[in-house]
Amino acid sequence: RVASATSTTTTDRMSEMGSRGLTNIAWSFAIVQNKHRPLFDAISAPALRTMHEFNDQDLANTSWAFAHISINHGPLMHALS
Repeated sequence: RVASATSTTTTDRMSEMGSRGLTNIAWSFAIVQNKHRPLFDAISAPALRTMHEFNDQDLANTSWAFAHISINHGPLMHALS
């Protein structure tokens, strides 16, 4: 229940986050195995727009997070590769 409320609040503010914030949210939810598809979809759009700001660690952590919980967002995975 807390994770659901957190993901809803986080999704609402996703467009305000930079690359590090997006990466940290993805990593945090993946590490606890929270496969909240709407949250990961919400991460994908701003991540695609700001991909030029991602450093190597951001790229690696975002890739790992999506892979760890088996969410395949095609356009994002292509951009990360």
